Amino acid sequence: MGKRRRAGSSGSVGFGIVWTLFSSIFLVVGLLSVFKSLSYLAWDRVPCVVERFGIRADPKQDPPYQADLRFRYTWDGREYTSDRLWPDKNGSDAYEDLGEVLETMRTGAGRDVIQGVSSACRVNPNNPTAASLLGVSGGAWGGLIFATVGGLFVLIGIGIMRMPARSGPQVAPLDDGSSPEPGMGRLPGIPFFAVFALVGLGMLGGVTVPALVRKFAARDWVEVPAQVIWNRTVERGSGEDRSVKRDFFYRYTFSGREYRSNRYDLGGAFGGLNTKSTIMSNFLQSHPAGSPIVCHVNPGKPWQAVVDREIVGGIILVLFPIPFTVVGVGGLFGMWWWPRYQRRLALKASFNLPGRGCRTEQGVLLSGGTKRLTTLLGIGFAAIFWNSIVGVFVSVAVSEWRSGRSEVFLNLFLIPFVAVGTWLLLAAFNRLLQFRAPTYEVRLLPGPMAPGDEGEFRWCRREGKGQPLRLSILLIGVKSSSAGDGHEKVAHRETLAEIQQPGDGSLQAIRIKLPVFQADGPGKLIWKIRFSPRMASWLPAVPEDLEIPVSESGRPGFG
Repeated sequence: MGKRRRAGSSGSVGFGIVWTLFSSIFLVVGLLSVFKSLSYLAWDRVPCVVERFGIRADPKQDPPYQADLRFRYTWDGREYTSDRLWPDKNGSDAYEDLGEVLETMRTGAGRDVIQGVSSACRVNPNNPTAASLLGVSGGAWGGLIFATVGGLFVLIGIGIMRMPARSGPQVAPLDDGSSPEPGMGRLPGIPFFAVFALVGLGMLGGVTVPALVRKFAARDWVEVPAQVIWNRTVERGSGEDRSVKRDFFYRYTFSGREYRSNRYDLGGAFGGLNTKSTIMSNFLQSHPAGSPIVCHVNPGKPWQAVVDREIVGGIILVLFPIPFTVVGVGGLFGMWWWPRYQRRLALKASFNLPGRGCRTEQGVLLSGGTKRLTTLLGIGFAAIFWNSIVGVFVSVAVSEWRSGRSEVFLNLFLIPFVAVGTWLLLAAFNRLLQFRAPTYEVRLLPGPMAPGDEGEFRWCRREGKGQPLRLSILLIGVKSSSAGDGHEKVAHRETLAEIQQPGDGSLQAIRIKLPVFQADGPGKLIWKIRFSPRMASWLPAVPEDLEIPVSESGRPGFG
């Protein structure tokens, strides 16, 4: 077996290396987060007694809502105390996170005061002074998602580096036993669409569906009076990392007990509201501390409350997964369906169905150009769809930058997406130019051919812009991949004619004879007439391949 070669342009290899290195940052950050969370899972679970548990709300703290906690436990015969609620943090920007833990403990204890309640805590066996009442707060899942997306982007970069050069079919003899690497054309596509599918489905299940369920359930929430505790602007970071958000904190009474919340709507907008909505912004600005308001309380879980039962602050997050899911799932389905569709077309052609490839008194008419239109429409749709989504986030980033609240992480995160969008636009423009290049039509006499047959053909120009300086007409024999991934290797190349200033059609018939080959190895031998123009203008020189219908058995030579 001959040596298998992988060809790739220096441009694609360089872009693939940069893409892979950049994506590795997300992979490493995600893996570090996962490893850190998994290390907390190794802590031992031991009995403890809760001496105090409440919630401190202090706008001077970061985060502003902290657990006022103290519990004692025994390790190796020695008593210790701790005030940690979670191993990695002791507070939250969302008051509801702490409120739910407190109410769960009250329900389990059967009383409002939980002093002296027996529970269980987690202790670091290597450092028994480190203990927390609860386990990790979900960082493992976030890190796993981050690492998965980063890993898929790394696979895309590797696939880009391994992509063969597509300037023309690869030249290889039929008898070397080589064959295209199966699936290499789809290697970048699978992780690319998998990223969209995972992000879209993950956010659908974690954001969209829960938000819609909450919205449906919130119709039965009870309207109660409330009072604003504070309404403040929160600034974090400095310079390019500086961000400005809103924290709206209020109290209300339900069933004789006071509760607190800083949740505004059902879209997941807790403390740190991005006041993009004009209605929301006006409401917050007109209700300073001490102002009376009306909130809606979940009667089944009274520590859950919102000011607005609509999905206001998080509407973008709620709708965002839908196009991601459509692109990801649709792309994966298309990659599964397209090779099978191509094989069905090939199967139909092999039965000499009426139309293409059928012998008539005037011979066989071969025409091209339709593939250019489908390719242009596909890439054009992808470019518009992708850039319309990315454009929303770029506009947000530009708006943040113009207002002096630029976030470095968002800008870095958008770089690969903007790069892909730019590449899609350039590819669409290139396909548009190719679409306007000349296309040709051939009448092959007397009809379908078999290896060893002779015939002749006349050609004419169908459509397109630009006038070629020279037109090369070649007979090409290509061996298609048995994997159905679109890869071809040239087994035979023969110049049939070289025409200067070709005009719009044949002045005389061009002779053609199909060589006889013994095809070794997998794959089907396909014969094509190739028109290779050299353009006189700036339009790209796009080769046109017209497949010759091949019959199973030979016939007497023509002439």
